[in-house]
Amino acid sequence: MVPPLPQSSAGSMIWFFTVSTAEDSVVELHDLVGQMKQRMTKFCDTYVRKFRVKDQWPSIFKECIQESEKPFSKGNLVIYRCSSWCRFPVYEADFGWGKPIWVTIASCAMKNAVFMIDTRDGEGIEAYVNLEKQELDVFELDAELLAFASLNPSVI
Repeated sequence: MVPPLPQSSAGSMIWFFTVSTAEDSVVELHDLVGQMKQRMTKFCDTYVRKFRVKDQWPSIFKECIQESEKPFSKGNLVIYRCSSWCRFPVYEADFGWGKPIWVTIASCAMKNAVFMIDTRDGEGIEAYVNLEKQELDVFELDAELLAFASLNPSVI
């Protein structure tokens, strides 16, 4: 976040950003990413700086929730979720058995979700993609994706 949370912060923070598209329109990935960056910047500029003011935290949080819920009142939304665990040192964890050979997420039944995590060597990203069958069939045949990705590679 900009500005970053203090070093003494602990716990997790999760938030959602809405990106709108016209119904039945095709959105280019770079346009989608651009909209996501704009929403993240707006969130940081509008709320993150205010979160540091302890006395105002409850009212700012309520305002932020209300603003974030507005797009959901329109109905007929298709929601895609994305979570990145990249750059978390998950392969450095050692609970007494040594460092992990492979780190993954638990099974996810949430539709239209993408979870990303660094590969063990730190040179790539594993993406767990959960889509409806019809969308997954299109996704798996996307030439641009296949130019940069391997479907179901060996984890070792």
